Amino acid sequence: MTGVLIDSNIFVYAFDPADPDRQDKALRLTEDVIPRRSSALDGWYDHMKVYTFTQAREHLATVLEEARKQEVIIRRRNGDQFSIVLRPNGTSPFDVAPINTKATTQDILDAIRESRGRG
Repeated sequence: MTGVLIDSNIFVYAFDPADPDRQDKALRLTEDVIPRRSSALDGWYDHMKVYTFTQAREHLATVLEEARKQEVIIRRRNGDQFSIVLRPNGTSPFDVAPINTKATTQDILDAIRESRGRG
C-alpha cells in the first residue's frame, strides 16, 4: 500500500485567507493529492469551494454549476472574499393557483364594474 504524507500546515494554509497565493497553492495541492470524495477528508471539501478571482473569471460556468451544490468562495489577491450561493427563484405575488369556475369573462367584468359603482 502506498500513501502520501501531507504536512498539517497545508490544511491550515488552505483555510487561511491572509496569504491568498499560499492558500491557493494549498487548496490545489490537497485537491491533486486527495480525491474529492476520499474518506480521508470526509466532508472537508463539502464546506466550500474556493476559487481565485482569475479562476472564477476563466471558469465562470463551472463556478456557477458548483454553486448549485454548495457555497462557492471567490478570493481576490487583497484577501477580499465573496460568496456565491444559488438563490431560489422568487415567486410573484401575482402567481396564484388557478381556480375552476363557471363564471365567464363578462361575469367577472360585470362584477368588477358593480364593485366600483359603475353598474
